[in-house]
Amino acid sequence: VTAFVKEEMLRTLRSLPSYRPGIAYVLDTLYLAPSQRSPANSMRSCRFAAPPADLPTTTAPLPASRSAHSLAADSAFEPLPAGALEPTAAELAMLVNEFYSTIASANSGGELGSMGERDLGVVFQGDGDPLECVGVVLETVGLVAQERNGIAFRLNTLGLCDDATLQL
Repeated sequence: VTAFVKEEMLRTLRSLPSYRPGIAYVLDTLYLAPSQRSPANSMRSCRFAAPPADLPTTTAPLPASRSAHSLAADSAFEPLPAGALEPTAAELAMLVNEFYSTIASANSGGELGSMGERDLGVVFQGDGDPLECVGVVLETVGLVAQERNGIAFRLNTLGLCDDATLQL
């Protein structure tokens, strides 16, 4: 994704009526942040920063990724504000639909769109682990599928979950 395309995606995201800080951001594609909860330190430390110095020794620190130098301001990534509710599936699905509609309208189907070869899809990954709200993730995908055909979804997770999640 070129810098220009990323800037357009970021500008589009921030302009959407359904966007609010802490629920979505843009790196190489649209990322959804469905949860702040995590069974480990945080998913954020994998992408944006080294683990905090005051991390309790009982929690295994997460490694900084190769993208750790990305600035959160350049992606719209930020944790949910204190006291804000985690997004619902309907809220996330609306954001995805608005994002794809706006991008397609602006580019006449150019850079992004359902089943386009340059479309990297939608990724679930935020400050928390998406498996902490797997019901919201699954419902979001189902709601988007009712409106749009062929959008690829990816889940970036630590893979730590309870037995009940495995049964879904």
